[in-house]
Amino acid sequence: MALCEFCARIPFDDLPQFPRHDSRYRIADKTALAKFGQDDGKGEPEHALGFSWQESLAAVEQSAKAGCPLCTLVQAGAERWMRHYKDAEENDDFFIEYGLDRQPIPHDQVLWVSKRYGGGDGLSVTVRNADSKQSFVVITSISISVPEDHPLSHRFKLRPIEQDSGSKESLDVAAGWQEQCHQTHEDCALVETLLPSRVLEVPESGDIIRLIEPKPGTVGRYASLSHCWGSAKFLTTTRETREARMAGISVPALPKTFRDAVAIARRLSIRYLWIDSLCICQDDRADWARESARMTAVYSGAHLVIAATHAADSSKGCFHSRVPRPTSKFTIPGVGEVYSQLVYNESEFPWSHDFEGEPLTTRGWTLQECELAPRILHYASTQMHFQCCRGRVGEDGSRPEIADTRLRNVRGRDLSTEVKVEEDRALWGRLLWNYGQRKLSHATDKLPALSGLASLFARRFGAQYVAGLWSDALIECLCWQSIGDAAPMSLSEYTGPSWSWASYAGVAATTAFGLDGELWSDVSRVEDWHVELQNQENPYGCVTSAWLRLHGPTARLTPSNWTDETDGGKRERAGLPPDARVCTKWSETDKGDHVSIDHDSLRRSEEWRQWHLKVILLAGKKYSAELSSRWGVPDDEGDAEEPPQEGDITLCYGLVVVPGTVGEGESTCWKRIGWLFLEGKEAKKILEDKEAWETVTLI
Repeated sequence: MALCEFCARIPFDDLPQFPRHDSRYRIADKTALAKFGQDDGKGEPEHALGFSWQESLAAVEQSAKAGCPLCTLVQAGAERWMRHYKDAEENDDFFIEYGLDRQPIPHDQVLWVSKRYGGGDGLSVTVRNADSKQSFVVITSISISVPEDHPLSHRFKLRPIEQDSGSKESLDVAAGWQEQCHQTHEDCALVETLLPSRVLEVPESGDIIRLIEPKPGTVGRYASLSHCWGSAKFLTTTRETREARMAGISVPALPKTFRDAVAIARRLSIRYLWIDSLCICQDDRADWARESARMTAVYSGAHLVIAATHAADSSKGCFHSRVPRPTSKFTIPGVGEVYSQLVYNESEFPWSHDFEGEPLTTRGWTLQECELAPRILHYASTQMHFQCCRGRVGEDGSRPEIADTRLRNVRGRDLSTEVKVEEDRALWGRLLWNYGQRKLSHATDKLPALSGLASLFARRFGAQYVAGLWSDALIECLCWQSIGDAAPMSLSEYTGPSWSWASYAGVAATTAFGLDGELWSDVSRVEDWHVELQNQENPYGCVTSAWLRLHGPTARLTPSNWTDETDGGKRERAGLPPDARVCTKWSETDKGDHVSIDHDSLRRSEEWRQWHLKVILLAGKKYSAELSSRWGVPDDEGDAEEPPQEGDITLCYGLVVVPGTVGEGESTCWKRIGWLFLEGKEAKKILEDKEAWETVTLI
């Protein structure tokens, strides 16, 4: 089909790069796209976002109605993007109150075309945000593909996405990814590894597989399955059925997810398959404890992890029929006819959440299964994805810039490797952030479900695991911020001490100090700690009790009655709990400081106002003129009356605690209920007050 005049002049062979951006989706490099720069049609020069294409979304709609195949696809992508916006506009109370005015729909802004983010065949369409010349919105992206037997297959590597992810063509795509990784990625290359203590032997054909127990030291290539158990009944191995499973298992009798995993292993020529429910005796506590402690080796040693990402239980399968995407054909001038397909933003761009909403990524146990894997084949709702040390690619060519949470670097380092430990700590923090968004069927699995990752990091840090924290950086680890669900992990079962993220059902942001972490230093000192383990063989598993003794500056907190007269009920309408504020005896006004209560129920009931509150200052931020200048931070940082001097503490992280129980031979213990930041003079006065320093025990 013929393109409209606007699409016909798109330089498909010489598209500019996708706009570079910073973390706020603002243009970061004003020279990157100068080649196709021009004014915005209003006589006001602006930095280009790519090749200037259509004058507005309305113009695209008109071209689509006139029959332009490319504009029709872009219009479909714009409508999809608009539906998300409208849904938030109507149903997201927080967006209505705090985001609607700052992020209006850019109806009348010029649309720009650039290369796709990550370099997939096709193009991206962006528009400058209506409220800023420096920020932009990604409307949609379009992929260009051709079938294997097409004359242009040597030029366009993408193939049209099949509706059935279990089709021969789809399996061929997966096999091609694996082969390319195996043959060309030296940093991904994985020779045969030690087989787990039990695996499923998968012959090249036939309806029977069997459970085997390889001799110690046996090597081979095996795949591991990462899946949601769900509520559906499926085949397991128990002490009673173990011999029967070793005699043979009927493939047709397996649940769909397991059958599909067998088909994938056969197509990819992988002889062995590890599935947790079949390779671990589910009614043998000793076997389960022993095998679950080996998860690091099982998943990191697998040639491939097959992830049933879209499936809520074992009956849903890896393979499924994907909802067809809008597609079209058009002729590129001087090139020929190609296929085109809509690309979903959530797959393409780095600021989209990693497989947001997919069942597998909501479950706690599956985090380490995928993070430990050298290669992963994701069967997600809209397409397959292949992930390895070189990044991730989708069937539509999307290559999102995923955060480097994969553990290839940590796994490949020995203790002599010259890598900043801070990098590994930041990696651990990103993993905890991801983990905090996931759910567990049993609250007591909070620590065990991360035990494989913890054991890996313990070898890197050379430190002891203290109920989820690290012994060589306990003050830093105590400074986590509660974000998300803001609820206790359990009200009836012990999952960890109050000062550990293991007690919290939400995101524990351990990178509390942000990019300027090098400016922070400990204020308090850890004097002693003790952890009681449920199983001494697994120091990264369940704990039954724990305490930690600190010496540091403290201050009594009293609730502030200050109210924000400009709020006008916005917080309540946005579904936020009331703003909690507290004062110390050194507070200069009754406004006080904002305190984040870990549990929303406490903040909403305002029960915390009746408690004996105390803050323990754990760490302080020191002023650095050089770093402040580098990041553009003004010299009047904090609430100091005069510009801070080099090394002055301008901010302190404080742990908010309440009295706990009294242990035998101990003074009153304290429990964490939240955190706050104290700035400038107030923090300095507490630090300088000798009577404020005391020894406290946290439980």
